[in-house]
Amino acid sequence: MNRFANRMNRGNRKNRGFSLAEAMVAIGVLSVGVLSLARLVPYATRNDYGSRTDATGTFIAMRELEQMIAQPWGVTSFTDAADGNSATAAVNMSCACADPCTTPGEAGAPFVGGTETINYSVGAVNGYQRTYTIVQATGNTAKINMGSYDVRWHITCYRYYVGGVANGGGFDKIVVAARPSGSLVPGMIPIPAHIRAVRMK
Repeated sequence: MNRFANRMNRGNRKNRGFSLAEAMVAIGVLSVGVLSLARLVPYATRNDYGSRTDATGTFIAMRELEQMIAQPWGVTSFTDAADGNSATAAVNMSCACADPCTTPGEAGAPFVGGTETINYSVGAVNGYQRTYTIVQATGNTAKINMGSYDVRWHITCYRYYVGGVANGGGFDKIVVAARPSGSLVPGMIPIPAHIRAVRMK
C-alpha cells in the first residue's frame, strides 16, 4: 500500500503544472520578444517607403537623362515630357568652355565639393531644376510612391577648338539627381538618386 501511495505522489508532482514564479518569468520573456518585434514595424515601414522613393527617384532621373541624351548635339535647351500632373519644364543644357578649353566648363546645379554628387543643401539653379509630380491615383488604384520629386542636373562640357574656332567636337558629362520633396515619413532622410552619362560629338 505504501509503495502504491509513493508512486501516486511521484505522479502528482510531475503533473503539478507551473508555479507563479515560472509563469511570471515566461511572461517577462514573451513581453521582451513582442516589444522587440513591435519596435521593428516602424523601422520596416520607413525602410520600405525609402526603397520605393529611391526606385522612383532613379526612374525619374533616368527619364530626364534619356531625354537630354536624345537631343541633337547643337541643342542647348528643350521642353521635356509632361509628368503625372501634365506639367512640363524647360530644360537648360547650355555649357561654355572657353578657348583654349584646357579645363572643362560647368553649368547647372552645384556639386558637393570634390564629388559628382549634386548639392541639395543650396538653392536650385533656374533652368537646371524641375519638380516632377506623381499623382495620387490612376482611376481607383492608389500609388504608394505619389508626391513631388525635386530633379536637378549638372553639365560638364569640353569643346575642341581649332585655330580659335570651336570645330563642333567635344563631349558633355551629365549628372541628374532626383529626390522626394514635401512631406515624408517621420524620421526619413531623403537621399537623392544620381544617374550619370556622357554624350559625345
